[in-house]
Amino acid sequence: MSATKADARFAGVLYLLSGLPGVFSYVYLPAAFVVPRDAAATAFKVTSNALTYRFAILSDVVGQIFLVLLVLSL
Repeated sequence: MSATKADARFAGVLYLLSGLPGVFSYVYLPAAFVVPRDAAATAFKVTSNALTYRFAILSDVVGQIFLVLLVLSL
């Protein structure tokens, strides 16, 4: 396998890995926590499930790190 093909596969794996945590933080998080037009209810949901909310933020950060590594690999 040539070096170019290996680099392309590595970039593809990074692209895939950046999308997996993004699904959790961009699809699950708003559906589970955001109450339309009610900031107090949204704040209550966030404070009552703080660990889940922090995990969603962490997954978003991990996805962004994979994207930065993808840019560096390209």
